[in-house]
Amino acid sequence: TSFDYELNLPTATVNPERKFSGQRFYHFQRKAANWNKISEDSDVIETNLLAYSAVGDLKIFRFKSSESELIEKPNGTAFYFIRDGKATVQTQSQIIELKKNNAITIPKTVAYQLFCSAETELIQLCF
Repeated sequence: TSFDYELNLPTATVNPERKFSGQRFYHFQRKAANWNKISEDSDVIETNLLAYSAVGDLKIFRFKSSESELIEKPNGTAFYFIRDGKATVQTQSQIIELKKNNAITIPKTVAYQLFCSAETELIQLCF
C-alpha cells in the first residue's frame, strides 16, 4: 500500500468492479468528502468503502468538544488511527491513552468506551 496523491491512472474510466491481480482498489478523496453531523460535538465522513468491499467499512470522525464519546461503535473488530488530537480507550481492565499517529485494534469481544479530546480526528476501520 502506498500513497500517490497525483497518480494518473491508465484509463479515465472509473469502474469499481475492476480488479487488479485479484484486488479491488478504492480511491477516496478526503478534500471532496462531506462531513455529516452526528451529534452536537461530532461529525463523520462516510467513505462507503463497504459498498465496494466485503472486507470492512471506513469512517472518519472529528470531535469539537472536550471528552466526547464515540457513539457509533462497530459490531465487529475495530481499528482506530488517531490523525490528530488525543483519545482514551477504556475497557473493563485498562485505560489506554492515544495521541496523534497512534493506532489500536479492539476485538469485537472487548467492551470499551472511546473518549476523544477537542479537535480530535480519528479513522475507524471495522471488519
